[in-house]
Amino acid sequence: MSQLSFANLKPDQIWLLQNDHFETLNPILARAQLLGQYFKQHGIKTCALNAPDLSSFVTVFLACVYH
Repeated sequence: MSQLSFANLKPDQIWLLQNDHFETLNPILARAQLLGQYFKQHGIKTCALNAPDLSSFVTVFLACVYH
């Protein structure tokens, strides 16, 4: 898996606002990296996205793009 790296972004930069909750870049990337590792370990090469909320969608999308 490629490392998720957005060197030009600040880790505490707010990326999402959902249900009056702000989410920063760090936890999104951490979850995406773990999910990308899972994809790699299990040989998953194709992803279909169906997420219950925006945060989940962005996490899975980044995992698919960078694994």
